[in-house]
Formats: sequence, structure tokens, C-alpha cells
Amino acid sequence: LFPYTTLFRSGGCSWTGVSNANWITVNTGATGSGSGAVTYSLSANPTVSPRIGTITIARQSFTITQASSNPQPTPVSVSPDNNSSAPGSSQTFTFTYSDAAGASALAEVSALFSSSTSNVSTCNVGWVKSGNTIRVYNDAADGYSWWYANANSNASNSQCSVSWTNTSVVTSGNSLTFTLTITFTNAFAGLKNIYMEAQDTLTADSGLNLLGTWSVGS
Repeated sequence: LFPYTTLFRSGGCSWTGVSNANWITVNTGATGSGSGAVTYSLSANPTVSPRIGTITIARQSFTITQASSNPQPTPVSVSPDNNSSAPGSSQTFTFTYSDAAGASALAEVSALFSSSTSNVSTCNVGWVKSGNTIRVYNDAADGYSWWYANANSNASNSQCSVSWTNTSVVTSGNSLTFTLTITFTNAFAGLKNIYMEAQDTLTADSGLNLLGTWSVGS
């Protein structure tokens, strides 16, 4: 257990300090009046991801985020970025991800071109380590076309066509690079955000990270 202290002001009113998570223990200052201090301890985080809990003091909620000892999978960058391509014109993108436990700890990575975090009617592509496959998700985001990453192939939906070669996925140290050639359709014209996501072999997930933009010319 690791002790921490929260200081606050509450006028002259009486108050209580209550933990709302079983891994947060209020040690001292559970009750009082006026200004005061609440000391609390956190149990070690055994989960693969950071976790969030709260303490309620005088009807105010204090949020506590506790890191995990598991190195987190991290989307790093996309290149090129903040540029454009015409519909029907191919563009090669390189997406980079990392994990402090080594690139071999990455189980799945993806890139989403979309005007929002919705993956419906978007260009959503990913690599899955378990089968060494590349996926292009369909318009409804409830299925995908796929083929092996160590082959030359392509797949498409109504928003984009994606092609790759047998060197599309490369690992070095903590980094994994994922290179694809993407051709956007006329129906997908407009400014799109580029979101990236990574998951490790212990199922820790980075969530969607906004790392760039791309304009599909009309």
C-alpha cells in the first residue's frame, strides 16, 4: 500500500471521506469539519491497464488514476500527415506503434480514417499478430476482408482500397511499423481524422488516439 494525502477546504461544514473503489483505502481523515486532509492508500494494480477510482469528500468527487506495471501499447505516429490525395490516387502511409515490453508484445494494431471515432462507413484497417493477417473492415464495421501480411494482396470497401506487400509489417526493438498503400474513393471525399490504436498480448488497449488528418480531394 502506498499512502497519499488530499487537502481541501469545506468552510465550517462537517464532512466524511469515502472510497468508491475497493483498492482505495481511506486511512485518516474519514470525518471532520472545515478544512482538512484525507490520507488514503492504494493497493498495487494487478491489472494490465491503468484503472480509475474516486474518493468522495464533502459531496465532492476526487478522481484517482493508478498506472499499471504492464507497459502500455502506444500508437506513435503516421507518415505522411496533414496532407491530401485525390480520389482514385494511391498514397502510401506508414503507421508506427511501440510497446516498452518489446514489439513482440503487440497483438493487434489498427488505423482508422474517419471524420469521427465511429468506424461505420470508414476506411478502417488493421494487423493481427495471431494469424499475421491484415484486415480491411466493411462498411457496417461488422466484418472484414483479410489476407496474410507476408503476401502481396489487397482488399477494399466503399471508402477505400488497400494494398500491401510482404514487407508491410516490420518490427525493431520496441517499435512496429505498418505500411499500406491506400486509394480513397470519391464517396469518401473530405477532411478525415487519422486515429490509431494498439493492443498487447495481455489485452491492454491504447484506445483510439488521434494522430493526424488527411484530406481526400473532391
